[in-house]
Amino acid sequence: MRDLNRGHILGGAAVLAMPIAFYVPKGIAPLFAISAIGTVIVQVIRTRSIPRVPRALFVVSVAVAVFAVWAWASALWSVTPAQSLYAATSVFVTLVIGLSFVAATRQLDAGEREVFERALIAGGIGGVALLAVELSSDAAVYRWVLERAGFSIRSPVLVGVVFNFENGLSLAALFLWPWATALWNRGMGILAVVFPLFAIGLMVVAGKEAPLLAAALGGVVLATALLAPRVATPVLGLVVVIGVLAAPLLPKAIPPMDELVRSAPNPSSSVYSRLLIWKTAGERIFERPFAGHGMDTSRALYGQKDKTERIFYDRAGKPVWWTGALEPIPLHPHNAVLQIWLELGLVGAAGLALLLGATLRALARSRLARADKAACFALFTTGLTMASVSYGIWQGWWLGALWLTVAFAAASARGRPDHGLAKAVPSASVTDADAPDSGASEEFGGPKGPEPTRYGDWERKGRCIDF
Repeated sequence: MRDLNRGHILGGAAVLAMPIAFYVPKGIAPLFAISAIGTVIVQVIRTRSIPRVPRALFVVSVAVAVFAVWAWASALWSVTPAQSLYAATSVFVTLVIGLSFVAATRQLDAGEREVFERALIAGGIGGVALLAVELSSDAAVYRWVLERAGFSIRSPVLVGVVFNFENGLSLAALFLWPWATALWNRGMGILAVVFPLFAIGLMVVAGKEAPLLAAALGGVVLATALLAPRVATPVLGLVVVIGVLAAPLLPKAIPPMDELVRSAPNPSSSVYSRLLIWKTAGERIFERPFAGHGMDTSRALYGQKDKTERIFYDRAGKPVWWTGALEPIPLHPHNAVLQIWLELGLVGAAGLALLLGATLRALARSRLARADKAACFALFTTGLTMASVSYGIWQGWWLGALWLTVAFAAASARGRPDHGLAKAVPSASVTDADAPDSGASEEFGGPKGPEPTRYGDWERKGRCIDF
């Protein structure tokens, strides 16, 4: 225990994350809490200091505080005030712990990062291998465990669980990017491409649209950020901010469901369900567009008495989709942006836009190497895409999955090489708040490097022209 460091804790979380997400996804929330609190405690004990949130994330921290205050205030007009207060407090605590966690992971020393990256790579390989085995064998491992535990694999409660690894696939889609970053930074560039592509291939086999779409969009942003970094950041920021603020208008563009099903009878029932839920959420948003209905009130807007069953037909009169006993909004809108609009109105949506925009700005201004920064943009895109088509944004396991993978990305990302400047001037120090603790001052090339004249002038003649 005396040798326990932050790399061990973070690495253990990286190894356990995907198996837990596959089999007991709600376990991701305690995994996040234990990892975050444990990392902070070890830092305090070992370094006698608390994690400091980088200055680059100051606006993000302000956005979190404003968002939390508005969420608490929404209890005044909420239909479920006690639930709103509880949810607002829980989310605020999660955000504070998450920010502290990420700040601590950015301060790993070289030895801790070595331990963590080895565990991260092993966790990615093991998790994807486990997924491949389960998909190719009708969940043979899970069935074996259930049988040893005395459960019946024909239990109605377990039927959907055995064959549905969507939660695990969602975390795997997020995990791809810090995993690829660690492989790349350790000189395994080919594996950094092959392993994630294999994982995406498994998502195709699994037939889960949301993780596949999120990973694919993340890949597009990754390529754009690598090839045209000056274009990627403003375009992504503009799309995100406009998308958040204009979100309530989008459900209005969805045609009546009867017409939609007749004209497009091929999508899966989950696509139809989400479109119907989004259409209803859009209508309810305009009932209270400024203040919203109250934090975490989506689940209270409809109840058992509101459940209806409908059958939709194609142009030939053939049944295409049966809704089952479905509430207009079952628990949540399955879209984070619409949920925040519905519950916290324009003020909450503006806070979300500020939070996301500030995050992108901080990332763009960071001193990360281009490949690492591109992977972080891909993680951002993947997470936002998934949040926009699946899950309730306040679900503990989902928030935990987001924070864990952000912490993995923060710990595995490296700073840009400084081309020998720090070594040429030992007294100089890197003052960027987002610079890593190690690796930022390593020499790259020196006088015989990519610009020998300039570095020769610096070292031999004392000139610092054109820096």
